[in-house]
Amino acid sequence: MLPTHPLIHQLSKLKESSKEAIADAQLEIEDDLKKYLHVERSVETDLKMIITEASTTDTSCLIMVCGNVGDGKSHLLSKIGQDSEMFVPLGSFKIHNDATESFSPDQTCIQTLQQILSPFSDDNILASKDKWILAINLGTLSNFLEENVTEYSKLKEFVEKNGIINPDKFEIRDKFLLDSQFQFVNFTNHHFYDLTHDGVKATLIEKILEKVVNPSAINPIFRAYNELSGSDSLLMCPVRTNFEFLSLEHNRKVIAKLLVECILKEKLIISFRQILNFIHDILVPFELSNLGIEEYKANILSLSPILRLEYHIVNYLFERAQLSKIFSSFFKLDPSIRRYEKLDEKAIALFTSMEPLQIFIQDFPDISFQLRTTLKHSFSDQNILFKFYLRLNYFVEYQDSLYSDDHFQSFAKALYFSNIKDASGLKDVNELVKNAALLWNGSTLEKNKIMFSNLSRHSSYRLFRNIQFRSSLPSPVEKVTKEILHQFQTEVKVQFLIPNKLDNTKNNLIGVDVDYSLFVLLQKVNQGYRPNKLDRNSFINFVTMVDNLIYENSDSEELFIDEVNIGYHLDYKLELDEYNEFQFTKLNKPL
Repeated sequence: MLPTHPLIHQLSKLKESSKEAIADAQLEIEDDLKKYLHVERSVETDLKMIITEASTTDTSCLIMVCGNVGDGKSHLLSKIGQDSEMFVPLGSFKIHNDATESFSPDQTCIQTLQQILSPFSDDNILASKDKWILAINLGTLSNFLEENVTEYSKLKEFVEKNGIINPDKFEIRDKFLLDSQFQFVNFTNHHFYDLTHDGVKATLIEKILEKVVNPSAINPIFRAYNELSGSDSLLMCPVRTNFEFLSLEHNRKVIAKLLVECILKEKLIISFRQILNFIHDILVPFELSNLGIEEYKANILSLSPILRLEYHIVNYLFERAQLSKIFSSFFKLDPSIRRYEKLDEKAIALFTSMEPLQIFIQDFPDISFQLRTTLKHSFSDQNILFKFYLRLNYFVEYQDSLYSDDHFQSFAKALYFSNIKDASGLKDVNELVKNAALLWNGSTLEKNKIMFSNLSRHSSYRLFRNIQFRSSLPSPVEKVTKEILHQFQTEVKVQFLIPNKLDNTKNNLIGVDVDYSLFVLLQKVNQGYRPNKLDRNSFINFVTMVDNLIYENSDSEELFIDEVNIGYHLDYKLELDEYNEFQFTKLNKPL
């Protein structure tokens, strides 16, 4: 008898805390599971191409593999180092896998970097023939350049020009930069999903999920799953049930879609290692993860039907917000917390039926034997029963218009157009921001009037001014022709031109970066919602843009005063006339 559960044992290697963690930068990639689970990402493809191209040049070359802590830079270099096709190109390079390490106990990491990068200083770079590949965290790179700005001004200029540290300057460029002795890939611009004209594609996450459950003899996890088939006592094993559920391609697509939504909506910064840890957690309920095989068998035989249902992946995904940031984000996307009129009749049927199992079988004919057995004894708790029905229905019908998230789809498309610099595609989001800016502090029936924000809310009057601003859009020559984006910014850049107070022939540029949360808020503002104090504190960049529109705009010296009678036209006008004197005029208010 095996001392441990074979499937849990293999899945435990996906945990971040495991000594055999897949992305452990300190270990050789020699375990068969590590080799099997490797999925080539766009950042790896790009790096291989850059190394191959740079190896043929007769000048020095520094290839920087940039990113944040734990995102897999060193792991990537280790993997490429074992790729037989890369042996010859890599032979031209020296490699430093971790720029936070020093060559000796007496050196700091900055001193080590000075030693490595000496051939690329302003004084040496033209004469040098050295070729280096350097894995470096963005914080370390920033500190090095600040401390050595005089000696490495060319490197600093390259880093700033390409937006390596400052994402605001990121642009889609050719992967290999001709006539440059500096090359780079940046993990922070490569994501676990792609952008297209039709929205996001979760192809990479789907590949990772498929790898875990792939029914192949070279998959150690699937081999462990097969070991369960001979044990009748593990027939009702929750981990086995979850693994079989994830084995269905349709279910993997739903989980991948939800994970991408979490990343984009919540601005999650997650690594490959964290995704593997998440896969372990959705398959192996926490309470069952550290049991010996005999204890495990005894435990699952005594599980109540309700607890068995709670351990099912469809419920577990949305019920364990405390496990991680990813689970916390899934909790917010739970389809069971929303009311769907279309499903109200089904709720009544479930709550009143003498045989609710038949409703499940009728609506979900493909549910497994284990799940049918569990459901048959779970009908004492109608709340969890209906939650499970709604969640299962979402997995089956997630493409139905019932579950359509129009905000998310619109934002994803705007994000695509922003990154490829498509002026016509940015029209809708620019108009959204423009209209919301005019309504942010309060509205009036008249066009192009914006309200000052610093008046007491108890005042009987509101102050407006007339403003001029128009969208600053990319030119046609800036547009990038790419149907699928593997690297991109995750905020929509919106910019406006306003007249320059000192020179009417010039314009000032103001703007704001719109993330998903701000995008949704601006949609609500345009529908009549009034931002509260929390909104203003949460989106201070948008508040700053609105204030700039008010105080930097020079359309005229007119101010408009309005008694608090929302829904009517403005009441008074205060203006500076040609004699530099103020004129106060009562406006004719149409009935």
